[in-house]
Amino acid sequence: MIDSERIFAFYLLITLGPLVGVWISSGWRDRRLRMPILVKWLYRCPECCRFYESDELLERLRCPVCGRQNDRLKI
Repeated sequence: MIDSERIFAFYLLITLGPLVGVWISSGWRDRRLRMPILVKWLYRCPECCRFYESDELLERLRCPVCGRQNDRLKI
């Protein structure tokens, strides 16, 4: 005959197993949703022919090499 300890352990496994699984998967989902989306804007300087990027959305940005104002690339 099955003793009461095994029945209790089986009951805990059946009830707490799915709850722990949902808890772990929701933690992974929340962490993924909280990750920042990195958006970089690409610029090209026609004077020195260099590409550079910026985190800020600006229509014109100064080239870090030659100092000329450049427009954002339309991709």
